[in-house]
Amino acid sequence: MPKRYASQGTSSREGKRRRDSRKTPGASAKGASAAGGAQNMMPLIDPDFVVTATDHAFFAEVGYLVKPKFLLPAAIDYIRSEMEQVYRDLSPAVHDEWVMSLHQTATSSEDNWLWRVATAPSLLDAVERILGTPDIVLFSTQLATKRPGQGTEVPWHQDGERCCTVWIPLDDVSDRTGALRVLPGMHKHGRLPFRHLDPSDDLTAFEFFHQYHLYETCIRGLTATPTTLSLPAGGLEIHNPALPHSSGPNRSRHRWRRALVLRYQPATEPLVSGDIRHWRSGRSFSKLNYLVRGQHPLADRPADSVPRGDAPHLADDCRAGIARRPGGEVWYIDKR
Repeated sequence: MPKRYASQGTSSREGKRRRDSRKTPGASAKGASAAGGAQNMMPLIDPDFVVTATDHAFFAEVGYLVKPKFLLPAAIDYIRSEMEQVYRDLSPAVHDEWVMSLHQTATSSEDNWLWRVATAPSLLDAVERILGTPDIVLFSTQLATKRPGQGTEVPWHQDGERCCTVWIPLDDVSDRTGALRVLPGMHKHGRLPFRHLDPSDDLTAFEFFHQYHLYETCIRGLTATPTTLSLPAGGLEIHNPALPHSSGPNRSRHRWRRALVLRYQPATEPLVSGDIRHWRSGRSFSKLNYLVRGQHPLADRPADSVPRGDAPHLADDCRAGIARRPGGEVWYIDKR
């Protein structure tokens, strides 16, 4: 049976009392020592991965792009084993499909592998081309797992206003296991109205997805035929934020559907802040936005020239700090 919707949370007062202090990639002593040795870590990204001009034209026309090879085969096995550790210790307060900001809290491993995936130069090249700017903020990462015979029915919805979502499966995905479904070309309609709720049968689902700021889109009248994006493990899908998309539960009895979801936005967009739950403790902590390429309008230095201990100039309602990453450091920029 598909996994039922479940409210996850303590009161906001309790959440404030129990904030987790780990806020930056590789913030532990282990992570700091590992950062300098990033060049000796297992390669993760296929060196042949590239988004071409032809790919970009296809993306502009239909609203999505599928690339069958992004992660190296050995990297797929490695990341699966790292994810097994997370799900083995997962807090009951955290949902299988909504393990958020693991790049910020890392795991007990010395390798912040999710940070390395999210900041891979070839991926940022693709994101830069799609966003149309070299100034890029990583504002969210997510592990989205649908165990065999479980998983929610994610309704048709659109993402934020101006952003780029990258979806990376760790297993071969099909309609049966909960692959993404899209409505090709319908991003050209822009923002669509939300579907009106019928409280008699929709309220539980609405309350569940409301926790994650996901609201069902009304697709009535759209002419596109839904397309299932079947992908091999280690492939990659990128979609326009206005493209309606959804996914079903995992109806397979034995196959997993594990995926990484990365979300980027131009540095000029409003910052996305708020509290999320630590994957292991279930405690609330502040989600941060990371400048992963280029210059932030609130900072006086670009992402790739961060002097140790030197803070950028910021607007009064913002804060910044230095976050360690493999091979260097990066600014995080956030609202106070």
